[in-house]
Amino acid sequence: MAPTALDTLSPLPDSQIMQSGTQYLTQNSIDRLLGALLENIARNKPEKPVQWMIDVLSSSSSVEQAVQAASQDSQEGAGAERTSALLTVFKMLDKEGQGNLQLSDLQAYTSRHGIDSLPPSEVEQVFDNIDAGKKNLVTADDFLSYMSKATCNMTDSEFQDMVASMTQA
Repeated sequence: MAPTALDTLSPLPDSQIMQSGTQYLTQNSIDRLLGALLENIARNKPEKPVQWMIDVLSSSSSVEQAVQAASQDSQEGAGAERTSALLTVFKMLDKEGQGNLQLSDLQAYTSRHGIDSLPPSEVEQVFDNIDAGKKNLVTADDFLSYMSKATCNMTDSEFQDMVASMTQA
């Protein structure tokens, strides 16, 4: 069998491949981005590192924006954008602006938004699940922790739809 054109190609030496790859990574700031991702993962130890990286990479158009968006509360595991959106929901539920929610706030919300499919016992159960300290008050931290875990497997689109529906007047 006669050699084909593919057989006669000489492979690039490893040094040329490495140089070409390094130039590509540098030109596209991939080296800086990966370095920043790894540094922030090691520093913050996010509960959901893969979701954290997805949030960072999908939310930005530049390395600087990606690194800034990556700043996250390691306890919650949610990216900065999701945390901000969840805080907006919390503030909307906290009608009195006291920095905490009572069961009556959640009951008023479900009533106001026509969520009649949840019987009072289920509303109480949801409230109890969110109330980490079992003090009959839900703090912003309690709310963020619960909602971050409850929404961690949502796509950004699903998350944004949920927040939009929760914040409708």
